[in-house]
Amino acid sequence: MKRIIIIAAAAVLAILAASSCKKDPVLMYNVVTFGNIDGSTFTTDRGVVYHITEQTCEGSMEGQTRWLIVCDVLKKLSEGEYNIRLVDFVKPVVKDPVDNGQVPEEEAGDNPLNIGTGWIGGGHLNIQALFYFKQTDGAKHYINLMRDEGPFPDDTLYYRLYHNANGEYPGGEVSMDDMVYGFCYCCFPIQDDLPEDKDAMPVKVTWRTLAEGTEEDPYPTKLFFSTVTLTR
Repeated sequence: MKRIIIIAAAAVLAILAASSCKKDPVLMYNVVTFGNIDGSTFTTDRGVVYHITEQTCEGSMEGQTRWLIVCDVLKKLSEGEYNIRLVDFVKPVVKDPVDNGQVPEEEAGDNPLNIGTGWIGGGHLNIQALFYFKQTDGAKHYINLMRDEGPFPDDTLYYRLYHNANGEYPGGEVSMDDMVYGFCYCCFPIQDDLPEDKDAMPVKVTWRTLAEGTEEDPYPTKLFFSTVTLTR
């Protein structure tokens, strides 16, 4: 973004004329994408290769492969390959799905949460999980994706999303006055669940969420589901 400092009224037109001839070197601002990091090279779920040549945010993406990044695209190197400026990054929860009944005991729970959005990308089921939590303590929330038992007659992959809020949910052990509403991103690799003889299959995900309450039962829950498609 160019800022023009006006020194004197007589100089305004000259400054504007000079600045209008300059080209913005940035191809795209604030690109948001999921993908995998390897050193300073980030490959998006669509296969676009980004080389991080500048970084304006603090921190490092060491210790995990999959990330959500925000970047400015600076230069095209070849088809599908660019230099970028890293503006921000978010660490998602990355967990393998578990088989039916195999959620770890210390993480087991079926507390409500909402799904802001969900999609298939990079061989992962990616979700934005929204839930209540208490900011002032270190209680952990656990989210797991469990495979339902098959085979299924309608040729669909079935999963159940579980959330253990450790008491931090409406109607739980913590007062609503002490909680805030936030979100996290979760990525579950499910590509290997696609049978070898299939190029694509629908994926049905079920989870427990808050439903409309009454005076007698202000925090009822209900099972909701959504369907997306997994492809090779």
